[in-house]
Amino acid sequence: MNRSRQLIRLLGGLLALLMPLGVLAGCGKKGNDPQTSTTGAGPETSGPYDENGYINDALPALNYGGGKLKILTWNPEYDDLCFTEEDGHGLIEDALFSQHTRVEKRLGIDIQIARSNGRQEDMDDYLALITQSNQSGDPFDVIGAYSGIGAAAAVRGLYRDLNRLPYIDFEKPWWPDDLQESIAVGGKLYFGSGDISPNLIYGLFAIVVNLNMVESHFHDRELIYDLVENNEWTLDRMIALSGEIYEDLNNPGEVDESDAFGFVFCNNVSMDAFLQGSGISITTKNRNGELAISSTLYSQQCDDVVSKLATFLKSDSAFVPAKYFGIFPEGRAMLTSAKISVCVDRLKTAAFDYGVVPIPKYSSGQKSYITTMNHHFSAYSVPVVLSDDMAGRSAAFMEAMGSEGYRSVTPAIFETAFKRKYSESPTVAAMFQLIRDGVRFDMGRLYRLNFGGDPPDTMFRHAIQQDQKWLTYISSRRGQWNRILGRISASLS
Repeated sequence: MNRSRQLIRLLGGLLALLMPLGVLAGCGKKGNDPQTSTTGAGPETSGPYDENGYINDALPALNYGGGKLKILTWNPEYDDLCFTEEDGHGLIEDALFSQHTRVEKRLGIDIQIARSNGRQEDMDDYLALITQSNQSGDPFDVIGAYSGIGAAAAVRGLYRDLNRLPYIDFEKPWWPDDLQESIAVGGKLYFGSGDISPNLIYGLFAIVVNLNMVESHFHDRELIYDLVENNEWTLDRMIALSGEIYEDLNNPGEVDESDAFGFVFCNNVSMDAFLQGSGISITTKNRNGELAISSTLYSQQCDDVVSKLATFLKSDSAFVPAKYFGIFPEGRAMLTSAKISVCVDRLKTAAFDYGVVPIPKYSSGQKSYITTMNHHFSAYSVPVVLSDDMAGRSAAFMEAMGSEGYRSVTPAIFETAFKRKYSESPTVAAMFQLIRDGVRFDMGRLYRLNFGGDPPDTMFRHAIQQDQKWLTYISSRRGQWNRILGRISASLS
């Protein structure tokens, strides 16, 4: 089965001393010291597919004797890994717990989770924690860091090259297609994400559609689905359709959060999705495989995208509310740019039917729909200090968790978000697949913390909101940004 046709893809002693670390918590049974064996649980089924039609992984039978596998995660709110039976109170939580326990049993490991604050503002402390662990003689086995901090750790030489480890198969559908092409530098890959991180799935930017409003205004609830399928879902069409909707529901003559809109941005960061969605990249790789600023960022096309969105935002067709979560969930917007998590967390009680479509293309000539992720996903890595045997165990864990997430957690997220199973909603499933298939990692976003106060994606948002002429706004930055990328390339390769 071709990966592009998959409906289910992409898809936590020493530790007590490393402050500000939370309590080390085990989510499974206690075990013995690590040892490798040729016997173990192994795959549940043989052959290329499991009993539900999902692609099987190729992990051999492994048993590590109940040894502890220590994982550092970065924030309880974004904990991908640690769920106990007591935590389970919904479809997703149950799937996470099952993923966790099945991997423990399959590999013969006892997963131990350490949590530390690891948001963007905590970068220095978090990197110091990884460094201390590496120097301690009893390091973490796996790091699941905030994406930007994971990238910064790679630059500092804290991780092993995943391409040189056994077991991880980046051709499998639980690892996004774009991972190797975009993130590897000089053939080296220091972190990965996909179905191993539910937060990546939660953080996929899409356009959420109020189907009731589409039907009432255009008498065809399938209109936007058809545009997507016919390769006609473009930025211009989105703007034009949104322009038909506005209603002044309160405070006559004043556009405010009580009105009805064609489009609402979920927040400023969601504007990033239209940069990549329009086929524009922050970075590219030169013929030597080194990072450089992409010519598309300095193109007339990018200038045009900024201009269109700035004009759109100044009209009464689009709105960036201070209290976004009162407008779309209340049925007062036809479209919104939002993360998949909005469907999971905010639309549970919505009184209207909704679906998702990809971020629109710049034009119908664009090859594919492109998906941007929110920054709050986990980048998984293996510490550089681990021996080959221990690093192999960490790699087996990452592959098993990705594989299990692909076949259990991601389907549960879909079912919770859209209140139906894949098989019960082929159109919504196909749209979700397009969004997941379109995932693109841009090194300019991943390494944004290395750019200082004004990384390119932030300047893109500012230009839209301030109605700046894009090419003039960034004219002086190219040399500076290329020097930064040159230093990153040198560190990684």
